[in-house]
Amino acid sequence: EQFLHRVNTIVAPQNERDSSAQSRIELAKAGLKMWLDHPLGVGPGNFYQNIGSYIPEYAGKDAHNTYIRCLTETGILGFTLFSLILGSAFWVTYQTTSRAHILPTREQEYDIRVLAFGTRCALASILACCLTISLTYVEFVWWFLVLPVCLARVVNNMIDDREAELFSDVQSLPKSIA
Repeated sequence: EQFLHRVNTIVAPQNERDSSAQSRIELAKAGLKMWLDHPLGVGPGNFYQNIGSYIPEYAGKDAHNTYIRCLTETGILGFTLFSLILGSAFWVTYQTTSRAHILPTREQEYDIRVLAFGTRCALASILACCLTISLTYVEFVWWFLVLPVCLARVVNNMIDDREAELFSDVQSLPKSIA
């Protein structure tokens, strides 16, 4: 019940919003102004030092939004790179799923599809959390962004092993059949 009440304060009229939800909106607006003033960013870890210039009562506060913090600290170039990494993580899981049909057994294909789906769900959950907390420099986010690459490598290794097995089978056939 408390959670639902808190969520409802996000879309409530301004005078009914709780202070935490309201401060996040104000920090996001100020962060966008900061970015407009510094399109190349204020430098990693410098949001805290600069936010007071835009909202004095929030001096030293965190952005509470990974995307705003990334944009303000690393600028458009860093934000673009971060966005490309995020997109790449999803793209790799879809590519991996599309290659899964090459695997030797239906069970392996199913396992890879389930793992890819789970990875996409985990990534989507983290990205949703990034709207309300700053995770730009948190290690586990980057580990989750590496998971799709690990899954793709597993599939590639399985395919390579299967091809090597088939090739060795062909090599062992008598010359008259091969």
